Amino acid sequence: MMPSSIPVYIYVRDPTPAEKENYDRCHKLLADVGRRVFRRFLIHVLQKTGIRDLSSFLSTHQMTLNSYRKRRIISKHELVKLFPNGQPASETSDWDLTLLGHVLTICCNLTAAESSAVDEIRSYRNSIIGHSTSLTLTDAYFKTTWDTIVSAIKVLVTSINDETFKEDVDAKVESIRTPPTTRVTVSVPVVPQTIVRSAGML
Repeated sequence: MMPSSIPVYIYVRDPTPAEKENYDRCHKLLADVGRRVFRRFLIHVLQKTGIRDLSSFLSTHQMTLNSYRKRRIISKHELVKLFPNGQPASETSDWDLTLLGHVLTICCNLTAAESSAVDEIRSYRNSIIGHSTSLTLTDAYFKTTWDTIVSAIKVLVTSINDETFKEDVDAKVESIRTPPTTRVTVSVPVVPQTIVRSAGML
């Protein structure tokens, strides 16, 4: 006699608005701030090596980058961005975080701390932006993730050693970290026009 089938019920909790917001904030931190820091850090590396422009830098490393394409570490699409129409790119405006990370780790002589920072940011980019299916982060995981990404960003910003750039990055990080629902707003009472006129303010 065949055993009767027993229905199995699995409870799946709906994500909270806070968990969705946690994901959005980390996504912005990586896609906006992380990418911008990678681009600025690459310029910093070029300046340190004395190479005047990106095209010359890519020409120097073209054989190495092609070898990584053959090993499928760099995709065909990424190689086209590096060498559009077979010529080295002259700017990084259409490079995403992953491609910038490839160039930094493959072509640049980074310190141990810089290399670790780049790897941390790339790893979280892959897990959060590339492979996440829930598009949510619990509060506990968000705190750990946020702190790790920000620490890695600070390592690269410190190496760049540009105070204006540092202040700009810090301000952007803080604006993303503080959700709109928790920002303090100051309500300014509306003064009736009759009172303003009588006080001689118009």
